[in-house]
Amino acid sequence: MEQQIVMNSRQKQIIHRLLHVSNPVPLKEIAEDLNISVRTVQREMNAIKNILKHYQLHISKTFGMGMVLKGEKAKKERLASDLDFFFEMKDYSPEERKQGLICDLLKLDEPAKLFVFSRQYHVSESTISHDLEKLKAWFASFQIQLHRKPGIGVYIQGEDMDIRQAIAAVLLEQMLPEAWIELFHKMDHAKTCVKQLLPDRYQRLIDIELLHRVHRVITGVLSQEGVRLDERDMLHLSIHLALAITRCSGRQIEHNRTLPVGYPLTSHVLKRIEATFDIQLSPDDINHVKHHLAGLEKEQQTVKIDDAFAAYLTQLFILKTEEALQEPLMNSSLLEGLKNHLRSALTRIIGGLAIHNPLLRQIQEKYKPVYNACEQGAKVIAAEIGTPVPDAEIAFLTLHIGASYYDRQTKQSECRAIVVCASGFGTSRFISAKLKKEIRNLVIVDIVASHQLAEWLNDHDTIDLIISTIRLDQMKEKTVVVSPLLTDKEIGLLQNRIANCRHDKTNVNSPIDVNKEMKYLQTAAFGEGMLQIFRHFSVSSISIPPKVQFEIKRHLDVSDLPLENSSVFVEDLQKREGKGGFIVNKLAVLHTRSTGVWSLFVQLIRSDRPLFWNGKEADAILVMAGPADAPAEHFAALGEISQSFIDEQHIEVFLKGSEEEVKQQIKHTLVKAYKTRLQHIGEK
Repeated sequence: MEQQIVMNSRQKQIIHRLLHVSNPVPLKEIAEDLNISVRTVQREMNAIKNILKHYQLHISKTFGMGMVLKGEKAKKERLASDLDFFFEMKDYSPEERKQGLICDLLKLDEPAKLFVFSRQYHVSESTISHDLEKLKAWFASFQIQLHRKPGIGVYIQGEDMDIRQAIAAVLLEQMLPEAWIELFHKMDHAKTCVKQLLPDRYQRLIDIELLHRVHRVITGVLSQEGVRLDERDMLHLSIHLALAITRCSGRQIEHNRTLPVGYPLTSHVLKRIEATFDIQLSPDDINHVKHHLAGLEKEQQTVKIDDAFAAYLTQLFILKTEEALQEPLMNSSLLEGLKNHLRSALTRIIGGLAIHNPLLRQIQEKYKPVYNACEQGAKVIAAEIGTPVPDAEIAFLTLHIGASYYDRQTKQSECRAIVVCASGFGTSRFISAKLKKEIRNLVIVDIVASHQLAEWLNDHDTIDLIISTIRLDQMKEKTVVVSPLLTDKEIGLLQNRIANCRHDKTNVNSPIDVNKEMKYLQTAAFGEGMLQIFRHFSVSSISIPPKVQFEIKRHLDVSDLPLENSSVFVEDLQKREGKGGFIVNKLAVLHTRSTGVWSLFVQLIRSDRPLFWNGKEADAILVMAGPADAPAEHFAALGEISQSFIDEQHIEVFLKGSEEEVKQQIKHTLVKAYKTRLQHIGEK
């Protein structure tokens, strides 16, 4: 070719389509294939006509039918051959264009004219103008104004801190925290990988190498202090500090400046950052770091998320989503995973930290029923903590609930089968392939030769169906005999059997595996914890003068408690009391681990008048404790009691019932949990 031809990806796709059809193609059909408007196709055709002239080819239009490529066959073949070697301009989707414009505006040093963006993104100025109008709301959410002034251009205006918040949001929406950690890990081993893993527009927003170093410094300090920050918060803080370091470089240091008193962790991080990068951060930067780390400062913990409170809210949330979805979801793995997530999420929400979820829109659209159910559950949480749950966090909760919801739906409709024939090869493999193609919810576990069937059934776990090409003497009730070619009638018969599969499931002879043995041992330990609670349960009554604050040291009766060392136990409980418990419907709950205790115990303390505890009013306080080295299953038993308080009738028994009624309530709760654990093992 005499000169290099430049085209975008749309133009290349249109030419490719015209080269490989002989009949006229309507503009509308091309537009639908490329997911663009007919007007865009017409605009691209004007450029394509100039390209076709180089090959002495042209477009012929037939009214009502479409267009077709005309010219000599050899010249069409030459164009097809050259097509892969044309220089291809980047073709931006509307979403890519939006993200690109945001990044461009955040990094602008001076106003830019519309034609600059028009040329950069290969669209008209009117399209850019339309995009900018839609972006005004996005910038406004960060208190940033987007200005468009005739004769001057387009620019944004806002506080430096707000612009940094916007940059952090863009970067955290681009990739999940796990992807950033993976990027940093790869950077440790191959510095050249950054450009391949992160689009250039995001690299213009921040120095990725610097961000990596900042993240490493903060991680080192937190590890040294023995604390952990949620990875999303860690990345947000790292981004903010990396941008601050870039801005502070070369600025004169103020030697009389002081770091925050009473925030040792914050001071440690600030000192390490400033020493590593030879800068001094501004008071605003210091406050930002202090705000992020406040939840980890032992002396400044204003946001106290108790384990039992997190468990209580978790169960409350799941029950509300079950009600909305009309589907049972509660299981031990969901409870534990969601409780761990909520503990850190609630700290962020109550602490007012920004939450970013790059999958928010996709989750809202793709998992709409589950997201809507989680919205209802989030309202219950919001009512308990007095703070709304952001949409981004609801989307994260949707992933937890969705995994359980869709897994349950899949398992309910799924049928596990083996295919049996004389040899285990040939015919059975053909049948297996055809079944996978024809029947969506059938899982072929294995292909088995008939002479190995008895051994296979003895060594493997549950199956629902045996599909065989020969008649079998065993497992007849589960066997469907089919011909080697698998007719449509036989497929219909199998579909009917599979539809009833979940109502007809029975276990095939399967040995207990090591994992099940461990589950049984853990359940036995849970049962042991139950017995300890039953043996060491008590109710005590106290009398406290009006408006006197309840204090563990003064008002707890330790005479009948299973204590190794009463002073150590009281000290441990006081420390736990300082961190706070939770109160639900006038019942306060406080629990701890202590080396001063030799067994689990539960003591219910009732007063003849309302108690004032941690600034709130309660009618009774439930104290639960266990040895510091007790197994997790023992504390899981105590956790079941806490979680039972989602039922107001249970709380009423603790507040007003007799000692025997309370004991029976605890017994009912724990025995039910014990049976559920055994049943869960049996279903595995």
